[in-house]
Amino acid sequence: MHLRAKSVAMTLLCGAAMAASPVWAVTYDYDFTGADHNSTDFSLVGNASWASDGALSPPNRLRLTSNGGGQVGNAWVNTGSVDAGQAWSAAFTWQITFGVGGGADGLGFHVHENGTAANTFFNGAGLSTPYLSVGIDTFDNAEGSAFHVEVHRDGSQIYADNLSVIPGMGSSFDDVYQVLMAYDGGGNFSLNVVNTNGGASTGVAGIGADLSALDVATLGFSANTGGAAENHDIRTFNGSFVAAVPEPGTGLLFGVGLAGLALRRRRA
Repeated sequence: MHLRAKSVAMTLLCGAAMAASPVWAVTYDYDFTGADHNSTDFSLVGNASWASDGALSPPNRLRLTSNGGGQVGNAWVNTGSVDAGQAWSAAFTWQITFGVGGGADGLGFHVHENGTAANTFFNGAGLSTPYLSVGIDTFDNAEGSAFHVEVHRDGSQIYADNLSVIPGMGSSFDDVYQVLMAYDGGGNFSLNVVNTNGGASTGVAGIGADLSALDVATLGFSANTGGAAENHDIRTFNGSFVAAVPEPGTGLLFGVGLAGLALRRRRA
């Protein structure tokens, strides 16, 4: 499958609303396991890389960290900002392999306004508000937190659930998992984590989260390791968002100006 991000313009024409800027629907459809998995649509920060790992099948993937300690890797969509305060849906698949020392720390999906140079952890630590982070904590640490999914918004954890769909960590952690997310544009966020090997899931969770401030947002992933480590890989990413657009009327005024110039030339 070819990597692609598509934009489709849909101008809303309703009486006085004719002066509004176009609404751009943006769809993402990336398969990082394909032969053409390297994509210039993503800015890689820190330890993130395009990996072709002969020990795995398929070998290609977006690798946020390798199984070495003390790493932080980020990958951000750089094709344009989105208005995440509007309704959207997204999903990604991930795989963790070759855990060392119990496996650590986890990976996450983020919607934020720190731009494509951001360098954050799986739970969004260090991002400035506003942001939304969906983190997969895969380290069964001394605090007693078993593998779990957690959601953070603007510095506060607003949801957590044990990941019974994740088996115990061994020398490898080969199952592929899918995270499904949706936002209704009205303060309601839903989340489900599915083990694609058998279909066990956490079930759909409804989470209250006002994302209206995320109107010029960057999308992407991060992961980090500590003393323990593992490969954190993203295999696919797809979604549908509304692109962030200029101030209402800007594009229309520019177009009217060009039309007026053409008319003046024609009359001359």
